[in-house]
Amino acid sequence: ADASFVLPSQKAAAWSVKMNTGVTIPAIGLGTWQSNPGEVGAAVEVALKAGYRHIDCAHIYGNEAEIGETLQKCFREGVVKRDEVFITSKLWNTDHGSEDVEPACKLTLKNLQLEYLDLYLVHSPSSLAKGTLQLTEESKLGYDPARMAETWKAMEGLVEKGLVKAIGISNFTITKTENLLKTAKIVPAVNQVECHPYFQQSKLKAYCDSKGIIFEVYAPLGSPSRFRKQDSDPDPLEDPVIKEISIKHNATAGQICIAYQLHRGLVVIPKSVNPDRIRENLKATEVKLDAEDLQRVKALDKNLRFFSGTFFVKTSATTEEIWDVAADASFVLPSQKAAAWSVKMNTGVTIPAIGLGTWQSNPGEVGAAVEVALKAGYRHIDCAHIYGNEAEIGETLQKCFREGVVKRDEVFITSKLWNTDHGSEDVEPACKLTLKNLQLEYLDLYLVHSPSSLAKGTLQLTEESKLGYDPARMAETWKAMEGLVE
Repeated sequence: ADASFVLPSQKAAAWSVKMNTGVTIPAIGLGTWQSNPGEVGAAVEVALKAGYRHIDCAHIYGNEAEIGETLQKCFREGVVKRDEVFITSKLWNTDHGSEDVEPACKLTLKNLQLEYLDLYLVHSPSSLAKGTLQLTEESKLGYDPARMAETWKAMEGLVEKGLVKAIGISNFTITKTENLLKTAKIVPAVNQVECHPYFQQSKLKAYCDSKGIIFEVYAPLGSPSRFRKQDSDPDPLEDPVIKEISIKHNATAGQICIAYQLHRGLVVIPKSVNPDRIRENLKATEVKLDAEDLQRVKALDKNLRFFSGTFFVKTSATTEEIWDVAADASFVLPSQKAAAWSVKMNTGVTIPAIGLGTWQSNPGEVGAAVEVALKAGYRHIDCAHIYGNEAEIGETLQKCFREGVVKRDEVFITSKLWNTDHGSEDVEPACKLTLKNLQLEYLDLYLVHSPSSLAKGTLQLTEESKLGYDPARMAETWKAMEGLVE
């Protein structure tokens, strides 16, 4: 019984996301913003002992030295090994100068008492003058794509020197990310942004998916302790739908908010210094939301941003300008571009003109290929029973449906009847087996793979098993195919 007992760390480990570096990042981490010195160390220790394996830090939080002491204590005591915990930190706005990036990273490493970071993010695209302690109009340099290109070049240098394993961005819009990618040699591994049930950022997520950038969430509960919170601000934790779903699953409202993002395939960073709340948040990994739950929470999106970002930019800048609202709205996603290429079938239905083929895509690799394709913008997947990989494709399709990468009615799925199943009595069972493997209720298109028949059950080709083409037999096969439509 003890051997089969699943530890909290093992349950949490089941939720992870692979970065474009090939390394997996734990999908739930402890945020340390607003965790004051004198309390943050205890919070990190509680988190690691509870099973967290991802700690999210930043120089500007002013608490990395205490976190470093706690990490070393936990390493010494065997709570966790260094290579078992994923540590993120962030480059602050005052250190965007290319000559300042490495010293800033090394200061964070010194404070955290680490030899490397697993992930280092540019905290914000908006720069502040070097050494700024008090914000003035003069110190608010704002966003400059040329300066950020140089900042990123210096970030790439940290990877080359082994100071960090991966680099990413935070609070970047589609427009600003596009600007960065014009000169970047390393595609950001992560974009950490505000996201909660009232602000789901679906287009930004789809964009990040298309670029292979992990979408990471801060303020997953709506940050009820945030600065400048107004009494009139709606609170996701008090939303009737969230409360109903929490009752259904015997969970808290906070756990539902976190579980929703996990089910979308995102990395989630809830913060707390309360030991019970820290443990409670981790248990969100045990909440299994169904399709109806996910749809109900998705419908709560109000496009309501709680963090305006105006604090670090000149007073003349509007929220719309800071977040590139107009430019991002007009940006055409790869999936939208691909959708412009389609062909109308004689049924009146359009078929996407480019699809991903899955022949010679072995089990163990085909699922990842299909996921990459759907996130990149493909809306047509071509399968076949004889390829021997439809079960894995089915798992990936369901994962992408759950995570909101694509809806079932947005993707065109083709499969094919193999040559051994040309008998009229074999066509429907063969189709149903494909549907079972693909975990679908219907196919958009089902093809006769070849006009040449093989004997039923053929595993090894012989002269006797090669029945060849017979127009009368094929007429009966086709009649059975027509029955599938009916």
